[in-house]
Amino acid sequence: MNQEKIGKFILECRKKKNLTQQELAKKLGVSDRSVGNWENGRNMPDLSLFKPLCKELDITLNDLMSGEKVKEKEYYEKFEENIVNTIDYTNKKINKKNRLISEILIFFGLSLIFSAFSVFPSESSWGSI
Repeated sequence: MNQEKIGKFILECRKKKNLTQQELAKKLGVSDRSVGNWENGRNMPDLSLFKPLCKELDITLNDLMSGEKVKEKEYYEKFEENIVNTIDYTNKKINKKNRLISEILIFFGLSLIFSAFSVFPSESSWGSI
């Protein structure tokens, strides 16, 4: 999924509908800053907002995920491509989150080990472990 292309498309569609960022944000229940971030390609709308966003902009989900109006003859091709891209995007976010959790757990584990060495003298039964 090309965030920048999708962001520009959201901007273009919003302007065609004569909506400000604040008006679109209010209709979707988000901040105008969020809409600005989408339009600048800094991040993507939450998946739960895709359908309401498409409804407000009078576009299809396939159009949104492609970042352009999809021609009828290319519809199914783009649809399949968008599904694969969405799965890849979601997997990357999940992997990034899992990596962060792993790093935090390793840090706390090592902290616990080093604090045990400093708290328990080496002569005690805990220190010998």
